[in-house]
Order: sequence, then C-alpha cells, then structure tokens
Amino acid sequence: WRRAPLPAVREPFINTRLLPLGNGPDGRTWFWTSTHNMVRGSTGVLIDEEGDFRLYRPGIPIWHMPAAVAAGPDTLWLCQNLEEVLKLTLSTGRFERIPTGAPSARVGQGPVYDAGTGKLLMVGSREGKRIGLSFDTRTRRICRLYPPELGSSVMRFSFPNGDGTWSMVLTLPGQSLLHWD
Repeated sequence: WRRAPLPAVREPFINTRLLPLGNGPDGRTWFWTSTHNMVRGSTGVLIDEEGDFRLYRPGIPIWHMPAAVAAGPDTLWLCQNLEEVLKLTLSTGRFERIPTGAPSARVGQGPVYDAGTGKLLMVGSREGKRIGLSFDTRTRRICRLYPPELGSSVMRFSFPNGDGTWSMVLTLPGQSLLHWD
C-alpha cells in the first residue's frame, strides 16, 4: 500500500465520490476524488489502481470541489458554487477559475458534461431551494438558468439514459429524479 500524507487536523474529509477517469497510457485505471478542508483549502487526488497518486491544490478560497466531471482524458470540470466553475488540466495541474454569472448556490456531487455540446449541468442549493445551471464551457456563457424551486436540492449522482438525455438524483429533503435533455 502507498499512503498520501494528510495534515494533522480533524479535517480533511472526502466529499467527492470516486470518479473513474479511464485508463492511462500505462493501462492502469485512474480515479479522481477531493477533500474538504477549511484550514488548507481543498485537495484533489488523482489516483490509480496501484496507489500511485498526484495531488492538486487550487488554493484558498476553494474549500471543497464536490462536483467533478471529466471532459476528456486531461480535463476535469469542478465546482463548489454555481457562481464559478474550475477547469483543471490534469497534465499541468493548472486550475482556471471561470465566473458563470449564476447566483450563489452550493453544489453537490454528480454534474453532467455533454461532450457533444460542451455543456455542463449542475444543481445548486440556496435557502432550501434548488437552482439549475446549464453552462456552455466553449462560449463560457449560461445556456439556461433554471429558476429556484422547492424540492430536493442536493445533487448526488447523474447517469445517461442511453438516448442522449441524462437523469440526476437529488436528495434533501426527500429524493428527486430530474431529467435533462
């Protein structure tokens, strides 16, 4: 086993599900996860099936990056708040902060990235209401801002439906299944 050094504080805790990224040039499967840390800021981890890893630190004030989705073998889109997204180039470790123009809303896990259109879909939680954002990563503009509404507002997971549409699982309060086409 290989181990990564952790800071000597009660934090960090893992707040991003293990996201499979596919096989690297060496044939090993790579994964992404990240931690939440109010002392040092967030730490992202790229780790392979053998335990080799690389750490990524976007710096403060990025406390956490729960929303993560791959857009090809070298690019991740990350988010903690609908106000901005982060583009991470894995090979260089470079983070690019991109304002979205959306209102502040805390984002959970499971955003959708549509490779054909370059659009991201995320749902944020603000004052007990969910706010959806469709963001074009190519033009860097809002495609659609879904108005606040009551209902489950913490994004947990997304999956393709096989027909070009996506579904998202949201929790708190209760559970909801949203459909995006």
